[in-house]
Amino acid sequence: MAIVRTKFHKAALAAFLILLMLVPQFLAREYVDKIIWIAILVIGGMGIGLLTGYCGQITLGHAAFVAVGAYTSAILINEFHIHFLLTFPLAGLVAGLLGVIFGLPALRVKGFYLILTTLAAQFIIIYVIKHTDTYTGGTEALLIPFPKIGGMTLDTAHSYYYVAVPTACLMVFFARNITRSKIGRIFVAIKDNDLVAEVMGVRLFHYKLMAFFIGCFFAGIAGAVLAGKVIMVDLAYFSMESSIWYLGILVIGGMGSIPGIIMGAVFIELMEHGVTWVSPALADAFPSVGANVSAALGPMIFGLVVVLFLVFEPRGLYHMWRNILAAVRVWPFSY
Repeated sequence: MAIVRTKFHKAALAAFLILLMLVPQFLAREYVDKIIWIAILVIGGMGIGLLTGYCGQITLGHAAFVAVGAYTSAILINEFHIHFLLTFPLAGLVAGLLGVIFGLPALRVKGFYLILTTLAAQFIIIYVIKHTDTYTGGTEALLIPFPKIGGMTLDTAHSYYYVAVPTACLMVFFARNITRSKIGRIFVAIKDNDLVAEVMGVRLFHYKLMAFFIGCFFAGIAGAVLAGKVIMVDLAYFSMESSIWYLGILVIGGMGSIPGIIMGAVFIELMEHGVTWVSPALADAFPSVGANVSAALGPMIFGLVVVLFLVFEPRGLYHMWRNILAAVRVWPFSY
């Protein structure tokens, strides 16, 4: 169960981290910006991965808790002048505590009814943010200053990369450690059969609330990182569609898999980039639909991809990758 098991794994991990830190030196701003968004998706995806993929508590309000983290970070910076790095854990804590409140019904309800409860969180949290405009700006974007570390202002994608990506790496390491601990094994037991887990001595209420806290804590961290990236915190980043995209990361990457969440986040960001690249060509080819292509193509392709994964590969990209590795190991004696 060790994260790094062999000397080869240690060397490969060290090489990968070094390469990751050197990436901004070789890539243009556009691609560095995409990697930052992937890092934010990975952090938020880790939260829903632990909550839904490992503990089986389905949620449709994950983007709302990302919004809580983003607005908490922005308010702490604007009103209390707290250093933006210190707002990360505070934003995660606030989002986690709110997650516990909305997770209280999890002991009594499950499945479809739990989905409705978390769906209510999506609308309630966004409504509260929208109507507390004294602090959140309401429907207007909430502006924050560019983050600073020492005397350096992080006002470019290349500079903010060294905040977003290391934070994502730390959160992945944190999530991986949770999954191989007693807590992670209990989460899996609850997902498989919560009644059997309770008979074995698991305190369902305690650990279900812990799953909501941890999942929303990750969402809050993702929101704080997003706030430092966009500078203008706006409700458009935290729509119902965003919550569904987080679930899509699990379906595409693979439930109950930390590497799968990373693969799903990369896949979705690359897919979105591909849609923006293809849309102008389609608009030129079909003038009658014009600009509507860009608006409709993304959700259509996303829905199609999710359906295809559910039908043909419900275990996601990580399972496909493991099958490929297994086939390579025994080739050419696959029989």
